[in-house]
Amino acid sequence: MSEAMKAIQEETPKVTELVPMHSAYQKMSIVRPRNIDELLKIAQIFSRSDLVPREYKGKPENVVLAIQMGSELGLAPLQALQNIAVINGRPCLWGDAMLALVQASGKLEYIREWTEEKSAHCVIKRKGYPEEYEKIFSDEDAQRAGLLQKPGPWQEYRDRQRQMRARSFALRDQFADVLRGLSSIEEVQDSPDPEMQNVSRQFKKMTGKTLIPSTKSENDLITEEERHRLDQLREAEGISIEAIKAYLKDTYNITHSRQIKKSDYSSICDWLLMQNHQVGNVK
Repeated sequence: MSEAMKAIQEETPKVTELVPMHSAYQKMSIVRPRNIDELLKIAQIFSRSDLVPREYKGKPENVVLAIQMGSELGLAPLQALQNIAVINGRPCLWGDAMLALVQASGKLEYIREWTEEKSAHCVIKRKGYPEEYEKIFSDEDAQRAGLLQKPGPWQEYRDRQRQMRARSFALRDQFADVLRGLSSIEEVQDSPDPEMQNVSRQFKKMTGKTLIPSTKSENDLITEEERHRLDQLREAEGISIEAIKAYLKDTYNITHSRQIKKSDYSSICDWLLMQNHQVGNVK
């Protein structure tokens, strides 16, 4: 046995349990820590792995919290790390994970989803409830929320974005006990950053004017550090240089990452993240 394998064996805790898992995922997990020390050891190992999302790399504390939150939802540790993310300071779930949790709870009688020309529909029926429940999310709703003008997923995957909104609202309304108040990542990504909102409110209170970022200054371009982070994210998500160059040209009419504006930085990061989370094509 190699020295590396011996080291991993020594670091890996015994298969035990910290919080009872209440879903079908319990049978699928072989890593279930029994106490905080074992959880910390697992978090250290996971945070060094290339298989965890970038927001958990080198951050064992975040891994601990994600695993604990996932355990409360019924997710095994690795599933928690793959399906829980923190956006604008809020923990949230991918839309497909929300549906998986509801299905695993045994409380869902059926779900029907379909799209029309400018709207997405989600009909669900919870067991024991007298009537089914429907949510619709349309282009008109997206327009009111200021989503249709945003570059990124709403331009490239509009049908999918509408579907995720309708599904998220329906599941949260009918299965709040299963989802524990968590929103979908697709929804939270489109929400304004609370810190930026607070800065804008304070600015308006002091000056009586609305804070509108300038788009004329050279300072509005992303920094070299941000360019480096963007390239790291591109590599981590397995996106080719040619693909992101084509995206920048088609969406922002720029030919180099040095031309990226700070106001577009988060949308480009979101686009990179979305590439490996698109499930099929919704037509």
